[in-house]
Amino acid sequence: MATEITMTGHKKVKTIVHEFSEKFNYLSLVFKKANNHPIDIEKNLSEVREKNGGELSIVGNLTVGSLEKRFMENFGINIQVVCKSADGRIHNTKGEADTRTLAEQNETAKEEGFVSFV
Repeated sequence: MATEITMTGHKKVKTIVHEFSEKFNYLSLVFKKANNHPIDIEKNLSEVREKNGGELSIVGNLTVGSLEKRFMENFGINIQVVCKSADGRIHNTKGEADTRTLAEQNETAKEEGFVSFV
């Protein structure tokens, strides 16, 4: 498994989501436009971004809040890091979770009984 996930405009949104959940099994990403309308995950990042901020890498020591902020700054896209409960409901990370690293939040989600996305 790669130690980081790198995004360029050529990658499909669904591929980014899949790679993220492969690395952080108990977390996933929800993509929305700056106006909070859903993004077609079948499209390439270059087709849905509103800014061309170059590449972005995701690593385990990046905080949840920093990742969400970087997507907005680099691409003009809202993302939300989410967890899934056993009943299939999706839960947004917020508050204290935004200050945890992705690796920490993944472990916390596992410990709190959320289920794996893969």
